[in-house]
Amino acid sequence: MIEDRIKSEIVQRTVLSELIGDSISLQRRGNTFVSCCPFHNEKTPSFHINDDKGFYHCFGCEVSGDAFQWLIDFKKLSFPEALKELADRSGVQLPKYSAKDKEKISQFQLDIEFMEWLKSWYHKQLLANSSSLQYLTSSRKLSLDTIKSQALGFSPKYKSFIDDIPADKQKWVEIAQALGIIKTSKQNRKYDAFYGRIMFPVLDYKNRCIAFGGRVLDDQQMPKYINSAENRLFSKKTVLFNFRNAIDSRQKDIIVVEGYIDVIALTNVNINNTVATLGTAISVLQMQNLWKRQCIPILCFDGDTAGLNASYRATKRLLPDINVNNIFTVVTLPLDKDPDQIIMENGKQKFYEIVEGSLNIPEFLFQFHFKNINQDDPNHRAKAELNLINDIAEIKDNILKRNYTSDIKDKIFRFSRYKKKTKLNKIPSVQTSYFDREIVKVIFMNPDLILDVPEIEYIDIYNDKINELLQFMISTFITEYAKNDNNKISVEDFQEIVDSNFPDLLKSVVNIKLPAFDDIFTRREYIQKYIASQNKKDRI
Repeated sequence: MIEDRIKSEIVQRTVLSELIGDSISLQRRGNTFVSCCPFHNEKTPSFHINDDKGFYHCFGCEVSGDAFQWLIDFKKLSFPEALKELADRSGVQLPKYSAKDKEKISQFQLDIEFMEWLKSWYHKQLLANSSSLQYLTSSRKLSLDTIKSQALGFSPKYKSFIDDIPADKQKWVEIAQALGIIKTSKQNRKYDAFYGRIMFPVLDYKNRCIAFGGRVLDDQQMPKYINSAENRLFSKKTVLFNFRNAIDSRQKDIIVVEGYIDVIALTNVNINNTVATLGTAISVLQMQNLWKRQCIPILCFDGDTAGLNASYRATKRLLPDINVNNIFTVVTLPLDKDPDQIIMENGKQKFYEIVEGSLNIPEFLFQFHFKNINQDDPNHRAKAELNLINDIAEIKDNILKRNYTSDIKDKIFRFSRYKKKTKLNKIPSVQTSYFDREIVKVIFMNPDLILDVPEIEYIDIYNDKINELLQFMISTFITEYAKNDNNKISVEDFQEIVDSNFPDLLKSVVNIKLPAFDDIFTRREYIQKYIASQNKKDRI
């Protein structure tokens, strides 16, 4: 373990602007340097480097770090590699590796060499096997480009990689046994543990193969999915499938799905900001790998009872580790659907709309606990409230806990007061807020309605994100209208203000197709009917 003193000395000796300036163009601004951020797309520079503090920070995507973090995040180096590069650059002498350390490094390199060879061998078998290739292209609708870019493979039943290991690489047999890829039968015969399966290589943060997942092709007597056992290369609780590609997509939102089939289906339609766990529940370590890169994970599990319960268990498990900077949201898919099915049946845009309707943590927990209860029974409501409060109490970050507690108290008050008969057993996703989005679009396109229909101020949309957008639109129009000398704000100016504050969310609203309107009176009537129907629900 490198001493903090040595790391500190390296950071002090490294001129950060020179290090980063080797890779991107910088401009001096006073005592700092600025550039367009290399970690997200932007037109105005918001990436700042301070040599005095040895620190960089982006005010756009909130990424930050020192010289070590720069090499790890931008150049994708491991910590030991970053340490060596910075030590050589700064002239700091590193302690010598012990014989044991050198042996571990040598073994790791041999393991990776074998795994990379095996990944290539499986891939060649897939391209040469028409039935397995047809399964992926016809049944799973994957393009050949996706199959090649993901290096998908096939392990034949009646042919083993063991027979194709080069004569001068026979040590690989021992490595394969140690990594759990070769197993031995009762008859003392060595065989491939993944035989008869489509192969999904699992890569580390440097895109090196460290494990495999396998899906059975046609034998129903075999387990459908198996993954590499934990070994000296691979830990299920720390690795996420497709992690490097998702980070390289440079999107802040990272969609976490249940399996690699879902990831492949999404990448097949160029949704690359997707990762999957490997046969285990999402762990704190996996989430921390995303959080430390300033990502916001979106849990997107299957739309059945098991998937919903898995989302709740994951949320409950992660509550002690969230804070104002490390959060996540939860997507609830349509009943009995998974991401792969939605993509194949409804397409990419539909999936985007559903993800856009993801629920924040207090909203998801509220929906989960109050589903299926007898809303007229105070004992049922009390039990649901107790469970919800107990969950929020698990949060250690006091600021977040205080705000979440305030939020759920408001939700419980509204629920108890109006006793809405919403079917919470189907936790609302984007489908349940489609008409809400219609209304918001009508108002966005015709802001004069905010004054013409005063009741708009009392619209209460259940989706927190859409409700926040609506309330911003109302307050913005009224404020701008009041301070304008002519008491008139143009539609274009109003829309520009809203768009600058809610660019991504607004897209999901503007893309909604509206009914045909003849004039402003029809629009007003449409809004009034919506408000009337909402009030009717409140009185039920």
